[in-house]
Amino acid sequence: MVAAAHVEPRWVLGGFVFAGLFGLLGYLPTNAIGPRKPYRVYCWCVLYLGILPATFVLVRDVEQGREWFFLGLLSTFAVDTGAYAVGRLIGRHKMAPKISPKKTWEGAAGGIIAGIAAVFALNSLFETGVAASTIWHFAIAVPPAAIIGDLVESWMKRRMGVKDASGLLPGHGGFMDRLDSLLFVFPVLYVFLELRVL
Repeated sequence: MVAAAHVEPRWVLGGFVFAGLFGLLGYLPTNAIGPRKPYRVYCWCVLYLGILPATFVLVRDVEQGREWFFLGLLSTFAVDTGAYAVGRLIGRHKMAPKISPKKTWEGAAGGIIAGIAAVFALNSLFETGVAASTIWHFAIAVPPAAIIGDLVESWMKRRMGVKDASGLLPGHGGFMDRLDSLLFVFPVLYVFLELRVL
C-alpha cells in the first residue's frame, strides 16, 4: 500500500475498499462464509499497516513535502517527549490504567503544550509559508492524534499479552512501538494539507 501510494495515490482508496470488504465479511452475523475473526483481522491490518503508513508517502510527495514530513515527525516527537517528561515529573492521575498504566493526564497536558509549541516553531523554522491562523488547525490536532495513536498500539499489545511489538530495537521494543503516534498524526497532516494548504 505504501509503495502503491507513491505510484498512484488512488490506490489508497483501493485499500479502503479491501478493508471494507474484509470488514463486511468479518462482522456479518453469520458463520456461513467460515470463521469471521480472520476477516476482521485482515480488515484492521489493511487499515493500520497499509493505509495509515501510506500517508507518510503522500505527505512526502506534496509540494514542500520534505519540510512537512519533518514538521509532522518532529512535532510528534515533541508530544511524546513532553508527555513523558511532565508525566515523570508531576504525573499523578492515570489516564488509561488498564491500557497504559504509566500515562497520566498531567503528562498528556505536557504533551499537548509541547506539541502545539513545536508545530508553530517548526512552521516558522521550515518557512512553509503557511500563516499562524492556518497552521493552528494542525497544531491543535497533533497532540490528540499522537496520544490516541500511542494508546491504540498499547491497547493492541494488551490484547495480545505482550509488552513490546517486537525486540528489533533493544531498549525500545519494535518499530511499531516508535511509529505508533506517527501513524495517527500523518493522516491528520495529509488531510490538513489537502484541505487548508494545497
